[in-house]
Amino acid sequence: MSEPSFGLLNFGDKVGKISAGMFSLVAVAIMIYALITFHWRANAIRKRSGAPYDDRLGPTILCIALLAAIIVNFILRFTAD
Repeated sequence: MSEPSFGLLNFGDKVGKISAGMFSLVAVAIMIYALITFHWRANAIRKRSGAPYDDRLGPTILCIALLAAIIVNFILRFTAD
């Protein structure tokens, strides 16, 4: 996720730089989510709690954020002149 944003940031025009910023934010959000989920699950395993280890809301929000970034990228690309 961060590689396309770095490519757009380095070699893109104004629309590319806006898209790169959005993709970078989504990539950082994914990394933070993964870190929080890892620590949450490790803590639950360490405490031997019987709680479920799945998260149904996080991946959905991250996918919606990624889809929004892609849609904005297409809109900006096709409307920019």
